[in-house]
Amino acid sequence: MIKLMKRMCISIGCMSMVVCLLVMASGVARGQIRETRGAARHLTDIEVKKGKESVTVRAVLDGDAGVYNSFEMVDPGRLVIDLAGLTVLYSGRQVAVNHPLLRTIRIGASEDKVRLVLDFSGNEIPPYKIVPDGDGVVVYVGEAPGALGDPEASPVPPPSVKKETEPTIAMRKPETMKEESSERPAEVVKPPGGGEGEAVPPAAPTREAAVESERKEPVPVRKEEKLTGREIAQRVYDRDDGKDSYSRSEMILVDGRDNKREREVLVYRKDYGDLSKTLIRFTQPADIEGTGLLSWENKDRDDDQFLYLPELRRVRRIASGKKDRSFVNTDFTYEDLERRKVEKDDHRLLGEEQYGEWKCYVLESIPKKGGDSQYSKLVSWIAMDTYLSVKSEYYGKGMKLNKTFTAQRVELIDGILTITESTMADLEKNHQTITKVKEVKYNSGLGDDVFSKRNLEKY
Repeated sequence: MIKLMKRMCISIGCMSMVVCLLVMASGVARGQIRETRGAARHLTDIEVKKGKESVTVRAVLDGDAGVYNSFEMVDPGRLVIDLAGLTVLYSGRQVAVNHPLLRTIRIGASEDKVRLVLDFSGNEIPPYKIVPDGDGVVVYVGEAPGALGDPEASPVPPPSVKKETEPTIAMRKPETMKEESSERPAEVVKPPGGGEGEAVPPAAPTREAAVESERKEPVPVRKEEKLTGREIAQRVYDRDDGKDSYSRSEMILVDGRDNKREREVLVYRKDYGDLSKTLIRFTQPADIEGTGLLSWENKDRDDDQFLYLPELRRVRRIASGKKDRSFVNTDFTYEDLERRKVEKDDHRLLGEEQYGEWKCYVLESIPKKGGDSQYSKLVSWIAMDTYLSVKSEYYGKGMKLNKTFTAQRVELIDGILTITESTMADLEKNHQTITKVKEVKYNSGLGDDVFSKRNLEKY
């Protein structure tokens, strides 16, 4: 779903339903376009061979490589290779290499290309060489043979890299971003621990899975840049999620005995300047079909929420004092479904912590007096290079941990970072809500009438 996760990245902003976009980061230092022989249609595998002082990566294709484009990114060092006209058959979207030269390989796809991102282990870009090789493209990192099959290895000369001044990029609206930011292919990130490129099933609520996620190259945190807790929270809040969006999701409610109930839900959202309106509508099963929640954000007062129950055939307003109640028996409350403004909380950076493969900011957000929240504290783990919240802890009265949110799957769709699988777990009730996004569309031009109370009652 899109709105249900949105709050997770926003109170600190850590409750982002499914949509979080990060901004392009460091500048392209060097680019090249080459053409090879031609006719592959799919990327079928990634092969990695590690040596003591080198790594060989082979992108296996089902035919000869065609046009490819490569360029470098700095701070941290990355090599990006775009393979034109291909789609992905390779099942794993991230390969953990864990070599002193190369940390990971990420695989993504858009309509017109497959993108490989080689994340080097440090900020410096090591020597490398890209060689088309029949039904594949080979990248030699470190020492590489002067010619394919030559057992005598000779060092590849270091590429000439000129670090450019990083641009200041607005983080909210896509039209303010560089054009190439919309070209980043869908990247899927799965929790670590399942081996190279293997999928890992969602973790149980008491054993939260580590989460990998990456965005189009975001504005990096420079070494000299000391961010405050509030500045980090604002960067999370300001992520672009498109002018409007539509999503269709499967919701699975799981109790302590592993009994499951499945639902289908549609979510519509549209921005109105800095504010937005959202409609959530259940379509299955029959006992909840037609139930809807309409939310209108307000600038200087509490947001408006309206609930429609088909059996009563009427709309009722959700009072501010009742927003801590469960939303139709899920593990989300009405408050969770609202975007919480940054200024309502005091934000404090607790430190940095490794979470899975990600180095994260650990951010504490405590409601100010009069902040009107059911929570006494929210602690969020935010990837330092993407400002994506990969884990959240919600504390109730007495600073007791009540709920956790974790993202199990992240994809880049239409240039927008989208959480496509997540779990909200209520630790007190031993209950969890798993959300799996099946379809997402951004910037489709939704009409204003979708977000009216009249439309809410129409179902």
